[in-house]
Amino acid sequence: MTEPSRFNPKTSGEAAELASPPVLSDIQVEAIGRELGEPGWMIDTRRWALDEYRRLPMPSPREETWRHSDILQFPFAELPLEALALSRKPKRAPSAWLRPVSTGGTGGRIVLEDGFVRETYLEENLQRAGVVFMPVSQAAHDHPELLRALIGKVVPPSDGKFAALASIIFDAGILLHVPKGVRIARPLHASLWSSPGGMRAERLLVNLEEGAEATLFSECASPESGNPSARLQITEISVHPGASLRLFTSQSWGKNVVCVSHDKASIDRDGCLEWGFAQFGARSSKTIAGVDLLFPGAKAHWAGFSFLGGSQQVNLSSWQNHRARGTASDFLYKEVLTESSRSIWRGMVRVDPGAVGADGYQANRTLMLSDQVKAESIPGLEILADDVHCSHGVSIGELDAEEIFYLRSRGISLEDSQRLLIDGFFEPVLEKISQDDIRRRVRGTLEEKLEAWRHTQPPIEIRSQPVPETGG
Repeated sequence: MTEPSRFNPKTSGEAAELASPPVLSDIQVEAIGRELGEPGWMIDTRRWALDEYRRLPMPSPREETWRHSDILQFPFAELPLEALALSRKPKRAPSAWLRPVSTGGTGGRIVLEDGFVRETYLEENLQRAGVVFMPVSQAAHDHPELLRALIGKVVPPSDGKFAALASIIFDAGILLHVPKGVRIARPLHASLWSSPGGMRAERLLVNLEEGAEATLFSECASPESGNPSARLQITEISVHPGASLRLFTSQSWGKNVVCVSHDKASIDRDGCLEWGFAQFGARSSKTIAGVDLLFPGAKAHWAGFSFLGGSQQVNLSSWQNHRARGTASDFLYKEVLTESSRSIWRGMVRVDPGAVGADGYQANRTLMLSDQVKAESIPGLEILADDVHCSHGVSIGELDAEEIFYLRSRGISLEDSQRLLIDGFFEPVLEKISQDDIRRRVRGTLEEKLEAWRHTQPPIEIRSQPVPETGG
């Protein structure tokens, strides 16, 4: 049996033997519910997920979505379930990580540490308006009918083996529900901190009713550790007619973590979703994410980025489903690869029959800062309607030698020139974050990662003509 601490995935050219998934019993599932103090109906939803989990096979590397995914070789079955150990005292998150996202204050804030609630706050006027922003564990008691109507509806357990597993074992979750016509002026902030080791799952549920408006920044993180860990995540988003949601998610798991995420958004007539994401951490991650544009006028503006180093791997499958006429979506994914990191992106824009006038675009831009990195981009279009505007774009390359020469010829050092170009590479994604405070928070985290990387790496070799020496 493979030792988790010695996990060494095979290359894509080698035969890969799939690891066994955890074997879960009915008694364990009931114990998770009791440990969390859940009502009977909530435990029943976990049992429903368990039925699906037993029925579904492990993903196969022969499937297009899972090709070249080293995660399938990770020994999940050997990790303890953290949801069965919640009675232990949680590890406190660093104070610097807990700072509010908005300098002007937030409309609401939730902080979870190892599934325990450290902080929960929501402005009184939002509470009076019927806004629900709380941990799922609390919503199961305070708003059972609402939670029951939402959980598992956008991302059901039947979406896949890991979606079912996450639905069984999740011990941390956040629910945001905004009633019809309510507009939240200040951003909401959700933070999930996780100690190293073991396997646990988190989920995020967001539901905006007709004409509602909200901004949410959700982040998750864990410290660096040598203990092997697995983190499973589910994000379910429902944007109803005329509603507008601005959502940004940030993942900073430690390099000991493998992560599998199922993220999906459902957008109704004239609804609008601005969705951004950043991936800074995890040794290896697999994300299956998409948007369903269900009725005319639905729009999704979707952008994200990754900054990878060491032997990190990111495997992202995105899809944009246009199911009605007059829908629009655009997707931009940027990534910087350093050292021996690797990325695989597969994208698909689908247009259903009758979805006349659909407008869909997807783009992947990769910047390679080492000879040892690997990148693969596979865009796709499936068009089953006439009179549509759908396209894609891909670029993979290195820092531009002429741009480096231009900056150095004006007295800027090689390191600072490289830094300026990397900052400029990410800027098109950052500028899509409409909320200033969230944009500053994400940019700050990115700058910390860049600074740490720059101090541990030799200057990047630029294959070009010699440039003039500058400075003393």
